[in-house]
Amino acid sequence: MNEHLRIPGKTVYVIGTGFSRPLGLPVIAEFIPEGLSILKRHAAGPQCPTQICLQEIGELLGKHMPWLRLAQSNHTEPTIDDLFSAVDLFDAEPGAGETERNKLCGFIREVCRLALEEHVKGTGESWLGSKQVKLRKIDQVHLNQEIFKNFENGAEHLFTGESNQICPYIAFLSQIIGTSPKIHAQAGQRTTCDSQSCAIISLNYDSVVEEKIKELNWGSIPASGENGRNNPAFRIYYGDDVATEVGNPGAHPAWVVTNDPQDTDVPLIKLHGSFNWEKAISTPQGNQVWVKNEETAPAAIGANIVWPTWTRSRFEGVSGLLLNEALKHLSLASRVVFIGYSMSLADRHIRYLLAKAFNTPELPEVEICNYTAGSPDAAERELRLVWEQMLGELAKRIKTTIFSDGFVEYVKKWRCPGLNDPAE
Repeated sequence: MNEHLRIPGKTVYVIGTGFSRPLGLPVIAEFIPEGLSILKRHAAGPQCPTQICLQEIGELLGKHMPWLRLAQSNHTEPTIDDLFSAVDLFDAEPGAGETERNKLCGFIREVCRLALEEHVKGTGESWLGSKQVKLRKIDQVHLNQEIFKNFENGAEHLFTGESNQICPYIAFLSQIIGTSPKIHAQAGQRTTCDSQSCAIISLNYDSVVEEKIKELNWGSIPASGENGRNNPAFRIYYGDDVATEVGNPGAHPAWVVTNDPQDTDVPLIKLHGSFNWEKAISTPQGNQVWVKNEETAPAAIGANIVWPTWTRSRFEGVSGLLLNEALKHLSLASRVVFIGYSMSLADRHIRYLLAKAFNTPELPEVEICNYTAGSPDAAERELRLVWEQMLGELAKRIKTTIFSDGFVEYVKKWRCPGLNDPAE
């Protein structure tokens, strides 16, 4: 039973791999070929960790891909999900399953790390397949500058040179933070789910949201006068009792909230784990996810990644808390926005999660933002069909709006009051 009524104005964003696509991170259907391309660009010598990872994933593909191709009834190339399933089949073989899992997790971690590194070091440039592209920026009218009103230099640290354009991910986060004020907590309310009027539920392994939160802070000068790198104004929160510093003080970067969940701007529920989480354990003091601090900590040993083929009952503790946290946010939302999520029928856990969250007398409004080629009418029909397959008859009762022109165009629909679009 839902403990509280849906909260007017509370919005939950559910992001899939398509959300990170403009930064050069591969989507699920193309993760294997594009991931291999990323590794090959960075492999340098036999002792290079990237070269070792490339060799290991090559051996894994050589073992499993031939029979996976034979098993494909529609003659499409097997995806990373198919490889997950193939490796899981060898779980019964002593030692083999775990070794192959580690190799596959290492591949995912290295691809995510290098793709983000290419974007950051390339000042906005990234690779889509074999083609290098530059992230399309948008006008500052789409940046919610109200969130910088107490900064000595406003939002100047986000602009380069004389350009008035901004990264669409920065604009997106500013819109979430600026248009989602904290809800006044009432007696009996939980601190995060009920007092935060926004949340992001991520089905990705990457750290795009975290990287862009850092960009919001770095170079800023809050009212305190201390640089935003040391005293960030905007911080994320991974969920109640999920990210703590119990037993490991200083394990988290400054932009991660661990103790006071009300002191956050973006609750970020990462249901499938993350390539930069060092540990996911349960202790007598609580559950912990230790986040790699890029400024001080060495590389993580073994990414904490939850495979879509695994049953969540095998991951009690942190994973169970994450699912429960996501359920509560979805159950209280009056609006749910899906961005770049393929709505795969194979991930039954997400389907059941959504069915349970939407099984209420009042239903949230739903927006689906997925780039889909073709005419707008055909794209809308295709996305509505997938949505109905995902949720069944319940989907027909939910007011659903389709945006088929992609994430960047979706962000551009919001405009900062008082600012006009540039003259053509």
